[in-house]
Amino acid sequence: MDIDANRTAAMLIDQYRDKAWFFASKRADQSWRDNDPEAAAVWLRVLDRIGYLQSATYQEYRSLDSGIWQ
Repeated sequence: MDIDANRTAAMLIDQYRDKAWFFASKRADQSWRDNDPEAAAVWLRVLDRIGYLQSATYQEYRSLDSGIWQ
């Protein structure tokens, strides 16, 4: 399973705002309960990026965001 954690995190933040971390953590928990450690690992990477992007300054976020969508 190959995904871009930055892009997924940015899309979740755009869609869910402050609840993005909660949404991703629920998906990671569900993947773990479904005995899918690879999917859980992907969601944990996304959680890490959500934490970084939500704590980044607006300038850092926009500079990262511009690179994501190109």
